[in-house]
Amino acid sequence: MELPRKTYQDIMALNPCFDPAERGYCTSDWEGTALDILRAGQVNAEDRWWVVMRMGWLPAPIRAEAYAKIDAIWAEAKIDAIWAEADAQIASIRAEADAEADAIWAEAKIDAIWAEADAQIASIRAEANAQIASIRAEANAQIVNWLIDALTAYESAATEGESS
Repeated sequence: MELPRKTYQDIMALNPCFDPAERGYCTSDWEGTALDILRAGQVNAEDRWWVVMRMGWLPAPIRAEAYAKIDAIWAEAKIDAIWAEADAQIASIRAEADAEADAIWAEAKIDAIWAEADAQIASIRAEANAQIASIRAEANAQIVNWLIDALTAYESAATEGESS
């Protein structure tokens, strides 16, 4: 069985956050399959798998397996743990700032204390976001590679079945 053929108009019907033709990723007369999109290396991995995971782009068994694979990859990425650690650090900084502010309330240095705490919090959040961006890029690449392998095997199996 062949993969469903899709068009640029099919992509636009999904209401993507950008127009792939305007970014030069395809032309407005583009036609292809989910594999063609997954192999479009100039497009970031998350955008590629976002398109092909929509209803009608993948064979149902591969789509169902892909959701399980995506969940497993994201669970392995441990993004929640990064945010939990960052939140714990932020809570500690806020508690210290509160205690220090209470101790010197009369000295009117509270704005400086909170400015320092806010700077530390911003730094923690930036570090967490950088870690997560790196993890997301790797996880998205894993998802795309898995989808390419699964669809290639699917097409190969269908071609072998037709020639038998």
